[in-house]
Amino acid sequence: MSGSSSTPELLPILSRGKHRSSRKGACFMEMASVLAGERWSDHPRCTHPLLAELARLVNDSTSDAQRHRLAVLI
Repeated sequence: MSGSSSTPELLPILSRGKHRSSRKGACFMEMASVLAGERWSDHPRCTHPLLAELARLVNDSTSDAQRHRLAVLI
């Protein structure tokens, strides 16, 4: 394995809404963009737009207390 990686040392906490950077948290699709090695975005190219819209809707509709359970789906 090479020593280069675009995944941050500490992954952001899933939270509601759009974020400018991982220091402020991440929505489901922003986390997906990071894990796919893409630039920070809630509209990553790695995901079909319809599925991405559904993921953002579920992320924003889920309570803060339960949102962490979505992480295994990313």
